[in-house]
Amino acid sequence: MFSRIPSRLRQSVTFRITAWHTAIYVTSLVVLFLVVNSTLSRLLRERDRQFVSNELKDVSEEYGEKGVPEVSSYVAEGHSSPFYLVRVANAENKTLFASPLTPADTIAELEKATERSHETWRSLGAPFGDKFEIQTATLPDGTILQAGLSTHARTLFLRRFRWDCGAFMLLAIVLGTFGGVLFAGRTLRPLHDLGRTVRQILWTGKLDERIALQSAPSDLMEIVRSFNQMLGRIETLVGSMRDSVENVAHELRTPMTRLRATAETALRNANNIPLMQSALADCVEECDQIMSLLNVLMDIAEAEAGSMKIQPQPIDLPLLVRKIADAYEVVADNKALKISVEIPEKLIVSADSNRLPQAIANLVDNAVKYTSNGGQITISGRQENGEIALSVKDTGIGISSLESGKVWERFYRADRSHSERGLGLGLTVVKAIVEAHHGRVTVHSQLNHGSVFTLYLPAA
Repeated sequence: MFSRIPSRLRQSVTFRITAWHTAIYVTSLVVLFLVVNSTLSRLLRERDRQFVSNELKDVSEEYGEKGVPEVSSYVAEGHSSPFYLVRVANAENKTLFASPLTPADTIAELEKATERSHETWRSLGAPFGDKFEIQTATLPDGTILQAGLSTHARTLFLRRFRWDCGAFMLLAIVLGTFGGVLFAGRTLRPLHDLGRTVRQILWTGKLDERIALQSAPSDLMEIVRSFNQMLGRIETLVGSMRDSVENVAHELRTPMTRLRATAETALRNANNIPLMQSALADCVEECDQIMSLLNVLMDIAEAEAGSMKIQPQPIDLPLLVRKIADAYEVVADNKALKISVEIPEKLIVSADSNRLPQAIANLVDNAVKYTSNGGQITISGRQENGEIALSVKDTGIGISSLESGKVWERFYRADRSHSERGLGLGLTVVKAIVEAHHGRVTVHSQLNHGSVFTLYLPAA
């Protein structure tokens, strides 16, 4: 039967869920029917046998009073029926009395029997193709008393019960199958919407498509929410990549233009050796800047992808900060800046020995770059709640509240920072390195009142 169903339909999840639901439902109904039918048949049989036992007892009492005539009167008063049997036989099992409507074949079969125990039950032919269930009792004088009841009423009842159950089961199977289709369709609707959305994205390339949140089981709704969040994340990343490519192209255009112009100048003055050497030196410098830009972008990409190689080890933070401060001493002196370090001794941080100095140096370089002459830069550190907090505070130009959340973006430069040379990647690198260490970085700033950048890293 299933081989006639199209292969595509048989392989669909909706069809499989409906098929399994229907199979389990039908199996449950069949098992329930078999159990009820068996129990009902047993109870009816026990009821009939109890009735026969009671009748046999009554016949025994009637026979004990006046013998066969009393039994005959007892039968004639209300027990004369083709479905009811009473028989009295002598010690030789010859029939002395039998119910008037008892078939002769049944009496003949009873006369052939040799078993006369009170507990004996026999099943013999009865009218309408049924059976008599007969119980035998033997009196002290050898007289045999027998009572029986036809299974006709029980058979009719069970037959009607089975027909009614069959009709009910057929209706239940139809309704169950229909309900299974509705249940499977409603349950799997979020998955169908998901597939349709994916196909729409693949066809149009639009990442702004989203799956509508509908009523469905919580686990499937969680899948839908996660998928929508993933689409939002992908859309953000693709937009960021597009902006990054545009920014990289913009940033590379200038050095590449200078590189080409310098090379052309050298070619036009091939006989001027000093000029050619100077041009080659300029080309090397431009190439270094391009390589620096590409390396920084690679570092940021690795950090955002979670593949930046970090090898944490205990680092003496006061010693590291003093080395960085000393490295900027000459630049600070040129602007009459004062760099002070306020870090307690023996403050140990767990970080990469190459990446952490890069992040701190970027913050210090940023502070030196945007602090006016005669300003103050303070580098402080402390331990709190299992973390090491390192702050770089300056008295520079500050950042407006509208721009403070954008300073971590690639190539972003505040309006007041365009006067300083730079690519706008320093703080992006800082954030990438800190997050690769499972840390965080914050900024608090106010225009014309300086800024405070704080790194939070795991303590050793």
